[in-house]
Amino acid sequence: MKKDKKIEHVNDDGSYVVKKSRKSNVFAFILCVIIAFIIWMYCVSVELNEQKKANANLVPESHATETTGAA
Repeated sequence: MKKDKKIEHVNDDGSYVVKKSRKSNVFAFILCVIIAFIIWMYCVSVELNEQKKANANLVPESHATETTGAA
């Protein structure tokens, strides 16, 4: 019979212990890194869109002086 490495038990002092395998720790770490990367990419794209909108509302000074000088 195969022994399960994730057996939960109570120590003699009454504390509750959950044994975790190394595979689950590595999987959790990789998953956290992937989720953090996705959140970072989302934040960068939102910030980039806001900068594009702010720059679109500005009139370049060189263009503004040319139109006022010709009139």
